[in-house]
Amino acid sequence: MKTATPQWIIGILVTSLCSFSLLAQETELRFPKKPNPHHLARQKPLGQLREGFEPSGMTWHPRLKKLVIVGDDGDTTTMNIDGSDAQNTFFRINVKTDFEAVTIADPATDFVYIGTERPNTVIEYNIVTKQYTRQFDLSSIMPNAGNEGIEAIAFVPDATDPEGGLFYVGYQKTGSIYRIRLSIKSSPTDTQATFIDKFTPMPREKDLAGLTWDADNQRLLAIWDKPNILLAMTRDGKIIKRWNKVRGSNQEGIVLIDGDLYMAEDSGDLYKYDKPLD
Repeated sequence: MKTATPQWIIGILVTSLCSFSLLAQETELRFPKKPNPHHLARQKPLGQLREGFEPSGMTWHPRLKKLVIVGDDGDTTTMNIDGSDAQNTFFRINVKTDFEAVTIADPATDFVYIGTERPNTVIEYNIVTKQYTRQFDLSSIMPNAGNEGIEAIAFVPDATDPEGGLFYVGYQKTGSIYRIRLSIKSSPTDTQATFIDKFTPMPREKDLAGLTWDADNQRLLAIWDKPNILLAMTRDGKIIKRWNKVRGSNQEGIVLIDGDLYMAEDSGDLYKYDKPLD
């Protein structure tokens, strides 16, 4: 004999389905089509970047009030937030060094940390003195993948961590994000790198291109180049929001400043999008 389902149970099921639907709509969004972005920088002779400069990573130094951009061939450029006063420095650790990402750990210092591939390393570099200070070898943590190795890096502060936080390092070949502790606070010379763990937010998408920590909202932002996807995640990799059809092409670096998204493209261009994630 069949028993009729009570109406109160049906009501709960309908309410639950509606709530799930609303959550899905809030979680997965489309990147806004308008307004058009501000074109902050481009290659010479039309712009202020070195001719042939291919931006591959970008960050913001809040104390110095400077954007910091690195390029594939060993370029490090600083500029004002509006793209003015661009200063370019060129250096390499070896002939194969390929700068792919950059982040800042402690704004009280002048150091930035540059992620490179061939081999997979993190370079500590002083953007004021323009001096390379040390290099952290990650080859025992991240396997060599040629041009598909380190592609993104972000420092995520943590007051309980002995080094002040962890580096989140993006690996292009698998789309995985490695959490690594570098001895940046306990020692000015040590080059020890400690693997903590890793996670793969979207196993089907391999082309992870950029990372940044959104301190205002306490979330990690990550961009995938080919599928044009931007994710917001918790510290442990749980996806909070996803934006599809991100504008631009060959996106290589991102940073969020006062809600505005700054994006570096491998073609040699830098753009600013007005509060696209609100």
